[in-house]
Order: sequence, then structure tokens, then C-alpha cells
Amino acid sequence: MILESELEMDALTLAKMKAEQVWKILPENDIDLWLVWVRETSQMADPVMDLVFSGDLVWQSALLFKKNGTKSAIVGNFDKDAVKATGIFDDVIPYTQSIREELIKELNRTEPQKIAINYSRNDVAADGLTVGMHMLLMDYLKDTPYESKLVSAEDVISKLRGRKIDEEVARIEKAVKITEQIFKDAERFLKVGMKDSKTGR
Repeated sequence: MILESELEMDALTLAKMKAEQVWKILPENDIDLWLVWVRETSQMADPVMDLVFSGDLVWQSALLFKKNGTKSAIVGNFDKDAVKATGIFDDVIPYTQSIREELIKELNRTEPQKIAINYSRNDVAADGLTVGMHMLLMDYLKDTPYESKLVSAEDVISKLRGRKIDEEVARIEKAVKITEQIFKDAERFLKVGMKDSKTGR
């Protein structure tokens, strides 16, 4: 039996590996920075969170993946320790009042020409940014050079999902073997004409 703690550790290991994969993909799409912009992820989770993060975030949070390979997380003060503990990010920057000041500071340090955010007309797996969070982001970026530099992260996310690392391939192979074993086991007791005891079908 696999314990829940083992599953969580497995998810964290995979998230670290996928987060490391991002910087190799960004230059292919001429993206300087990928911004995963979320809040209350236990209630409204962006589909990419399972790929590059392990856990939940409560306050407005900015996960920044940069073309140079560095990763920063700007999170609420109460989320700080849990995010640090994942070991995914090079810098974890806490805030207590508004995230805007720290977000603009980090963007100024990076000076991105293209910032990918999670919206898409075509791919639901790349469309995790809610309308409300998009409106907040536009408010925070108003009168900065960055409000006109936002683009869709659809291609980045598609490549990140499509390019399986060794760990993912191993999991897929394991899942296939388990499924094959289930079918083999079922052959021993399933026979033509058998009916479901509850439905009679």
C-alpha cells in the first residue's frame, strides 16, 4: 500500500523536475517570463499547478519562471514557509499587505519583453487564469511597461505537458502494467453471460 505521504513526496519530486524543464521551453517561444498568477488554489486551481507546484496557495501569488532558469515565488506571508519547504523556487518573496509592490520590483529586475500568462481560447489545460485574477493583474500592471507585454502561455504549457521526463515515462509504463494485470486477473473470473448482481445486466 502506498501511503499518502509517499504520494505527496512523489508529486513534489515530479513538480521539481517539471519546473526545471520550463526554462528550456521559454526561449523556443521567445518568452522571457512565465507568470502563474493564482489565489485560493484549493477552491479554484489552475490546471498547471499540478505540473510545477505541490501544495495549495491562499493569498494572491505570483510564480515566476524566467528564461535564465531562475524561479521566484511571491506569496503571502503565511504561505511563505510551505513554499520554501518545496525547494522548487530559488527565491521566495513574502508580502503582508499588497502583492503589487513586490511583483513590480521583480518584473523590474527581470525586465521581460514578453510575459506569458495562463489564458487560451483553444486549450482548457492552458486557460487557468480566472477573469477576476486577470482584472487584478491588469490593475497592478497599469502605468507600467508590462501591461502591454502579456501573451498567452498556451504553447509553453502544451510543450511542458507533451514532453515527458523520464519520471513521467516510468509512471506511464507502470500504469500500463497495472492495467494489463487487472485485465489478466479479470479473465480468471469473468465469463460470457455473467450479470451484475445489483443491476442484473
